[in-house]
Amino acid sequence: MTSPLPQIAQEWQIADARLPDVSPAVSIFGSARLPVTAPEYALAERVARRLSDAGFAVLSGGGPSIMEAANKGAHAGKSAAVGLNIALPHEQHPNPYQDLSLQFQYFASRKSAFVRYSQAFVVFAGGLGTLDELFDTLAQMQTRKVPAKPIILVGSAFWQGLLDWLDMQLVARGLIRAEDLDLLTLLDDEDEIVAAVQEALDDPEITGVVVTHGTDSMEETAIAVDTFHSDSRPVVFTGAQKPSNHPEADGPENLFDAIVIAADDSARDIGCLIVFNHAVIPARGAVKWHTSDNLAFATNGPEEPTRPDPILPHPLAGIQVDIIPAYAGAPRTLIDAAVAAGSQGLVIEAMGAGNVGREMALGVADALDQGIPVIITTRVPRGEVHGSYGGAGGGATLAAKGALGSTYFRAAQARVLLAIALATGHHPATLF
Repeated sequence: MTSPLPQIAQEWQIADARLPDVSPAVSIFGSARLPVTAPEYALAERVARRLSDAGFAVLSGGGPSIMEAANKGAHAGKSAAVGLNIALPHEQHPNPYQDLSLQFQYFASRKSAFVRYSQAFVVFAGGLGTLDELFDTLAQMQTRKVPAKPIILVGSAFWQGLLDWLDMQLVARGLIRAEDLDLLTLLDDEDEIVAAVQEALDDPEITGVVVTHGTDSMEETAIAVDTFHSDSRPVVFTGAQKPSNHPEADGPENLFDAIVIAADDSARDIGCLIVFNHAVIPARGAVKWHTSDNLAFATNGPEEPTRPDPILPHPLAGIQVDIIPAYAGAPRTLIDAAVAAGSQGLVIEAMGAGNVGREMALGVADALDQGIPVIITTRVPRGEVHGSYGGAGGGATLAAKGALGSTYFRAAQARVLLAIALATGHHPATLF
């Protein structure tokens, strides 16, 4: 029997000669059997196009279905569409969207080319071939034969069961380490996210950090991280408005956009960002403005907000800051209850440019007399808080008593900034 080793070596040599010219590159793995009408096909095509336009060559297996979609999207973009084809008795036939087509006889040399010449991997639904590519890549990273690189699994409805099984069987029995599955981590707690970001940035090879986060409280976590963030490298927050099994799921595209921005040198030295529906929004002044629209976030701040000097990270757990809404005829009851319950700071969501009624103003004054800092923000979606009115509850009167206006920050972010000030001993005025 003739040894395959000479041909495998020859295939390695061809890959080494041709593929360095298409760097940086992202590999897209996925099924050869899904129809072109499958939602995964359209999504893979869109993702590949955006990656290509962002300067990434796209590598696929060169065949039909998801591989074709990947090459098709990249071919229509600005970067190369590359197919690493392999001879198979069925399923595999080269798709017509390859700018560079390499032919392999052996899986070993083909998979080696994917791993060596890709900076990230995107894995769609697929069968045994896709699983083989995924696990071969994972194994090489786990055993440190190659550096760790991002691996993105697209579609929780398809992948979650597998991840659960890996955790319950392999991790639980000690067959792999738990950290072997930490390819993408979702955190909601502000302190944990701040710590995770700092840990990631300890690695000098990291060019930026992407944080996937639920949209309900994203603006709060983002402002916390921004205030503690002292590194030039960007921290980018993103998430999704639609679930992964939705035919128009927005999560994958948001994630790719976030990765592209995080890797861009132009995003350095500007702090934390929120990337959503192709919009890039500074963390300072960001607000979730819509419950269901794909463009979930907007900004009430300036286009390039001035950031205060960063503060050393500090836990916020245990710092009680309460948000009190104002409305016509609102009593002081909620203020008194918050103070009695141990509130260390208050954010008053006032009316207009920062005004409250007479009775609530008396509650604010009493809280200030007790040494409790008070931030005045507004329920109005746009504009800044400014104390222009006199009278018992006017913004000017409240400011004269010691209340601090939130400028362009709304209640959610104002609460976080006041908590940081209290936790670190900084005067609140230095953070707004």
